[in-house]
Amino acid sequence: MKKSDTKIVGILNITPDSYSDGGKYLEIDKALEHVELMIAQGVDLIDVGAESTRPNADFVTEEEEIKRLSGVLERIYKIARQHKVEVSLDSRNYNSLKKFADYYDIVNDVTGLRDEKIINFCVASGKRAIFMRSINVPVNPAEIIPKDLDVIQYVQEWLNKKLELLESKNLPLHNLIFDPGIGFGLGADKDLELIKRIDELNTHNVPIMLGYSRKSFLKKYGEDDASKRDPETHVITSYLITKNIEYIRLHNVGEAVRVMKLARELYK
Repeated sequence: MKKSDTKIVGILNITPDSYSDGGKYLEIDKALEHVELMIAQGVDLIDVGAESTRPNADFVTEEEEIKRLSGVLERIYKIARQHKVEVSLDSRNYNSLKKFADYYDIVNDVTGLRDEKIINFCVASGKRAIFMRSINVPVNPAEIIPKDLDVIQYVQEWLNKKLELLESKNLPLHNLIFDPGIGFGLGADKDLELIKRIDELNTHNVPIMLGYSRKSFLKKYGEDDASKRDPETHVITSYLITKNIEYIRLHNVGEAVRVMKLARELYK
């Protein structure tokens, strides 16, 4: 196996209601403290979000999202740049992305770049973009793909159509990162199956980001309390090292770094 160059994306939720860490980083000092901790632990990219996309989460207006990000995102970006760490903004709102354009490197759109204004913004600004396959945001647990669908075929077809569209809008493939959307309408069994078969996807050389940290499909193997699902999360992290996935999005950066260090030795 070749050496994995997998990068760690650290999650920073500036929200009161995220499924694992809601309310922990609403205060600016707490958010900045967590940024500095993740940087010290070896994070590569910090993903900042101000709207929870957990199942049945409350809708957040653009005005509220902007309010939560104001005063903190600029400071996060300044700290990150000092340490050569990148920042992504997890938002599906054009106005938020445009307003804070100077304070992040990568757009992270969980609606998969549905809004043409965001596509045009990425083209004009030259920003890279993470685009996620999803059915509904926030998640509606009642809406999942049919159980008889092959999960790889389903995701592959979605990806092929999306890449064709984005290329037609002059958004270059080298500026894209694909998130298959674990926990977003596939169902628990197919979430795990997608992870197991991730190397069957033809991404057309677009890097993959997988976000599986502490998600509900792991309840079957561990705890109802999302904050206690790090052991199951790290089993997947170790597995993905063997698949050379480009980005993994996690809550517990410090433990992930340790897991990856050993996994790289075991599987090289």
